[in-house]
Order: sequence, then structure tokens, then C-alpha cells
Amino acid sequence: MTTVADLVADALDRHCAGPVFGVLGEGTLAITDRLVHRHGRRAVATAREDGAVSMADGYARVSGEVALAAVTHGPGLTNTVTALTEAARARTPMVLLAGDTPVAADGNPQKIDQAAVVAPTGASFWRVRTPSSAADDLVAALRHTVLERIPVVIDVPTDLLLEDVPAAADVSDLGLVDPMPIAPSFAAVEAVRVAVEDAHHVVVLAGRGAIESRDAVVALADHLGAHLATTLLAKGLFTGEVDDVGVCGGFATEMGHDVIRNADVVLALGASLNRFTRDDGRLLDDATVVHVDSDARSLRTHGVVAVHADVETFCRVIVDALPRSNRAESVGSVAAGGPTRRRSDDARGLDLHDVVATLDAALPEDRVVVVDGGHAALSEPSRSMCVTTAGSFVFPLHFGSIGLSLSTAVGAALAANGRPTVCFVGDGGLLMSLAELDTVARESIPLTIVVMNDQAYGWEYHQMAEAGIDTDLSTFDRPSFAAVSRALGVDAVRVATRAELERLTDRIGAADRPLLVEACLDREVRTEWYAAHAAPATAMGDLAATGLTSNHI
Repeated sequence: MTTVADLVADALDRHCAGPVFGVLGEGTLAITDRLVHRHGRRAVATAREDGAVSMADGYARVSGEVALAAVTHGPGLTNTVTALTEAARARTPMVLLAGDTPVAADGNPQKIDQAAVVAPTGASFWRVRTPSSAADDLVAALRHTVLERIPVVIDVPTDLLLEDVPAAADVSDLGLVDPMPIAPSFAAVEAVRVAVEDAHHVVVLAGRGAIESRDAVVALADHLGAHLATTLLAKGLFTGEVDDVGVCGGFATEMGHDVIRNADVVLALGASLNRFTRDDGRLLDDATVVHVDSDARSLRTHGVVAVHADVETFCRVIVDALPRSNRAESVGSVAAGGPTRRRSDDARGLDLHDVVATLDAALPEDRVVVVDGGHAALSEPSRSMCVTTAGSFVFPLHFGSIGLSLSTAVGAALAANGRPTVCFVGDGGLLMSLAELDTVARESIPLTIVVMNDQAYGWEYHQMAEAGIDTDLSTFDRPSFAAVSRALGVDAVRVATRAELERLTDRIGAADRPLLVEACLDREVRTEWYAAHAAPATAMGDLAATGLTSNHI
């Protein structure tokens, strides 16, 4: 006979990719055992449950497939909440398998309303209700994560695991069909024609929803004589195209920012047009914006021409309907810019611009880059680290939390198929996730971890300094991260001078196993991104009002 545990393992093996990331516990032990010993899945034992979810999140983002994490009930699930919220806001298709205490176990200290725990995260909660309904429950949950691109938590009470399921139970087919093309309406095509025919400068902006339609988007931009740009999450989509101006938004280069700011028409394809892409009103607000998305719920309705269509079909229809623009002969190459280099003052520590520029040059071009929140780990790496393919820049900051990048990078590295993966994390963020260095060592994850160590919460340090507030609360005497890393089994090197940084380049470029680089920074250096985006700080009340003061950004 087939048990519920057998059926769940079979369903997850069929429809989820990669390892099972998790902390072993009684709630999911039987299912994990079957995944490993019957189906040959790799089990990556994480130090913490939030690490397991972030690893699955990173794996799904880079691979494009449904990933899998498994935790036990009660505190096993509650420990995942921050990472699960991040994955939900990032629209990551993944399964979090969570055991549940037996229905009748009222005295169990780990008992909690697990549906209520999951609800505020934005993930979807599905329970295996009975052995007879198990197949239908599993298929419905897995369909949901694929179609809605959102994490699903599958809750399996432990007292059901060894119950027999009906012989006819089948989880092999999710009943998925390819979506029908959605063509723009005649009125939408006419609106686009009116918008672009007299435009002097057109930009085609692609978001994550346009990644699968790259060639069609490039053809559309060529036909309209437009420059190409991407949101941060689609960074690298147009690498190599002469009309690529890079990222649109707060992490744009100065050259790219100027090109986009001067556009009078922007075609935004599969992009959410959030505040970061609009750079809080610094970009796009003076242009006619055509917003195209296959999900009508995602279309902006204020200040844009909203077009309900899939990106591929929209591009082909517009190319066929509109004559080739005269602008197509005059659009020239605009350098997207590269990392800024500055001379470090070794007496005070490294300039973070130098660190990023050196690593950008040393790493092979076909790399995966993962960033963390905070001043040093977010701003310059996001702006200046290049990637050559969309999906290779991983930004685990949809919930604004620092400390998620290390675990996310583990999953990303395992999905990268041999491409080098580099993770930028601040000293504060690394301390929050330090236990996962043990996972990196034990699993021999091919990952370069760059600790941007300014011995401070850098964003808060600069805000407090500008406000005339004593900065002591934002600075810390940190341990030697290189020494801690080596103690946990990850090779490490500490660099504090320009000469040491330059000697590191050969080692970085050839890294095929874990390596931690502790970059000792001059905390007084402010990035250009910070200078452009930090609100004036006149009092702590003003800081709180900006929403920019927390280290969780």
C-alpha cells in the first residue's frame, strides 16, 4: 500500500526541482527520508529553518523551477516567517513542506495555528486533510504555486503520514496547459501609435515578465528606434545590445539615468513600475508611460496607458502595425557605465567602490550576483556588479530585511550549473545568518562570500552623522570574520589594503569552492547611491518618517 508520506514524496519529487533544503524534525522526517532514499534527492541540512526557505528561494530564482524546503511543525514553521515573506513578495514558486502536530494533540507544546502563522506572509496555505483527499490536496497546492508564482506551505499532520491512501490516488499530472496568447486591443494599439509617432526619445523598459520574450523586445526597440532598459530584477537581459542603457531606477548609472529621464515615451513591458524603478518620482513621471502586462491585476491605472497583453504578442503586434521609425537609424550606443574606482586610503580601510570594481573585473563575466541590504552590501554592488543574463542578479530585499543573502546565495549557487556565484553581505547581515557558514562548509557550496565590513550599521551611521546624533549606537567592534569562517570550515582571507585586494584577484577568479573575503572598509565613505537617495536628516523623527532608517532595507 501507498501511505500519505509516500504520496507526498512522490508528488514533490515529480514537480519540484533541486535539493530538499531543511531542518530535520518529526513533522517531515518520513517524507524527507523517502525523497532521499527512494527518489535520490539531495538533502541540504540547514542550520536554521529560515535558511532553508531562503535557499529554496534562491534556487527557484536562478533555475526558474519550483524549489523545495521542509521544516517541522510549531517553532520550525515560525522560524521561517521573514524568509517566507520575502519569497512571497518576490513571487517565488516554491513549496515549504511543514509538518503539523496531530489533530488531537492539544497538550503538545509545539501546537500552533499554522494557517494563522502563514497568513500575514503572503504565502498560500494548503493542508492535506485526509488520506482520501491527499492526492487532490497536493495537486491543487502544486498547481497554485506554478500558476500564481507564489510560495505554498503544504501542511501535513503527523498522524496522517503512515495512513494508507486509495489505490487510485494520482499526483503525476497537474493539468497545466500553456496560456493562450493575449493580444492588445485595437484601441491599445492605436494608443501606442499616437504615443510614439511624435516622440523624440523612446525607451523600452523590460521587467521580469519580459525575460522569456527577450528577442521580441529587442526587435520592438529596434523597430521603434528606442533605447533598451531593464528593472533591477531583469538586470543583464540586454547585455551586449548596443542600445542597452542598463538598469532603470535608483541603481541606474549616471549615463543611463540621464537617457531614461529624457525619454518622452516609455514602453514598460512586464514591469511593476514600483517606486524603486521610478526612483521615487525622479524617473518616468514626465514621460508618457505605456504599461503592458498579461496580468490585468498588475497593471497600473493612474498616469499610464494600460495595455492588457502578454509581452511577446504585444511586441509582434506593434511591429506589424506601426511603420519603422526614422529614429531607428539614429539611436546610438550609450555606455551603461561600469564600477567606480577610487584610491583607497589604507590607513582608514578600503573604499567600497574599489572592492566592487576589483571583484567585478576579477570574476568571470558569466556570474551570479546576490546582494544583501544595508549601505555597503546593497548600493554599489547593485549598481556596478555586471551580469550577462537575466535572472543572474538576485535581490532578496522585497521585504527589506538584511541577513537573507547568504542562505539565498547557497540556493542560487546550487542552481547556477557551475557558474561562479558571489554574495555581498554586510557585517551585521552576516552575523544574523552566521550559522549557515556551517552549511556552506559541510555541503562544499561553490560560493564566494564578500563581507563588506565597516564595523557598523552603515546606513544608520551616515544618517545619524548627518543628523548630528552620536553615532556610537551604530558602530561595533566586530570579530574577525575570516577567523570565524575558517573555524567553521570555510576558507577565508582578510583584506585591508589596496595591495592585499589586488593580490586577491587570481584567487577570486579561480574559486570553485567556498571562499569568504572579509573586506575591511573605511566606514566614512558614502556611496553615490546613498548621497542621491538618503533623505535629509534633521531629527530622529524625520528619519523614521522616511522609512530609510532601519537596517532592514
